[in-house]
Amino acid sequence: MRVKSGLEIVYIMEDCPAYDLYSSENRPPINWDTADGNWVGIWGYDWGNLLGGHVVQNCNDITFEVRQPDLKADRIYEYRFENGTVHKLYPAKFNNEGKYIYSEELIKDLVNRSNRNTVVHTGVLGRFLASFLGRLNVLGKVGSFHGEIKLPVDNLLKLRKNVMNYRRVFADHMKFKRLVNEFDVITYQTEYSLDKLRKYYSGRIEKATMGTDFSRFVKIDKLRCRKELNLPEDLKIMISVGWINNNKGQADVVKELSGLSSDYKFLYIVLGLGIDSDYQMLMEQSLSLLEKSRILFPGFVRNEKLVKYLNAADVFLMPSKSEAGPVASMEAVACGLPVITTDTGSVCEFLKSQGCGMIIGRNDYKGFGEGIKKFLSGYEIKLPDRKSAMELFDWNPVAKKFIDLYKYAADKTGRQG
Repeated sequence: MRVKSGLEIVYIMEDCPAYDLYSSENRPPINWDTADGNWVGIWGYDWGNLLGGHVVQNCNDITFEVRQPDLKADRIYEYRFENGTVHKLYPAKFNNEGKYIYSEELIKDLVNRSNRNTVVHTGVLGRFLASFLGRLNVLGKVGSFHGEIKLPVDNLLKLRKNVMNYRRVFADHMKFKRLVNEFDVITYQTEYSLDKLRKYYSGRIEKATMGTDFSRFVKIDKLRCRKELNLPEDLKIMISVGWINNNKGQADVVKELSGLSSDYKFLYIVLGLGIDSDYQMLMEQSLSLLEKSRILFPGFVRNEKLVKYLNAADVFLMPSKSEAGPVASMEAVACGLPVITTDTGSVCEFLKSQGCGMIIGRNDYKGFGEGIKKFLSGYEIKLPDRKSAMELFDWNPVAKKFIDLYKYAADKTGRQG
């Protein structure tokens, strides 16, 4: 590879920090007060932060920086982590139509990097992306689908009564066609609609997922974990991990569990946060289970405590309608936990290839409920080979793959012969 030393990776997040999920009393560990009496902060475990940390650990000749628009930021805020990666928040606002986030300072900063030894890594879709991608004169551009591959043409093909909506989607489709081949390489996590992407993109396409730490997420004694977490020892424990919203499917599981006979002895643990309305709605839907002490909401849990919750459980439930990994399923597999999942995400594809897990149609929640009953009745769900899972989902091989892709994107001379 004929790449200059000191390659700089700039990872662009298109979404603002999810402040609506947190109260002022529950700030992230990295935070600042703003001049207008608000606050901004960085949690440090977004896609770019986690990837960047493992990239620099695996390659001492790369620097990694995350840049993110922030509607609450009144100036540029910067934090350098112990591993050397940097996260910057840039002042942002909605564009004139109020349809998408726009950050002039972030774009200006990117454009000024022209001719530097930089590879930009960002999502493939998004109107904010369309406002700067073609203006960048950097060594390379890497695009990633962080969820399933969903293109503007998918919405274009749907019947629309609102002509203005149709025009907007058509404009998005044309921008996508124009900009997609700006990327030197595109990564995806799940095979969904991969053939459709190939119709529009002529460059290199590689499967590269999120990762998890297989040295941290390991199998440990179940009874010990239950005692430490004050969980019942005589019930089958099912667990879900993720944001609480309609797409994640927790409410559908609750509906199915609420209709089960009292003969089924179980506890459903829901780990995660959601905006107040989604969280409150799920609590209301769970009243009958709460009254019977059949459901538990510990909130947002990470690190060693999450490892204990996963090891305390008997099965992991992944009821989402759409997923990329998800990372939570990777963590469950790493802990040796059997998985009941909808047919979405890279972990589902891995389980299929191994003939493992229990896989249910993503919109078949009656079927998901039947799968749960089957498990509670004693059906044994086959576990995948942990070593094979580690080769796909552990952060070290994932980071090494992205390092190779960054170098490929930067080495245009080498690719041309």
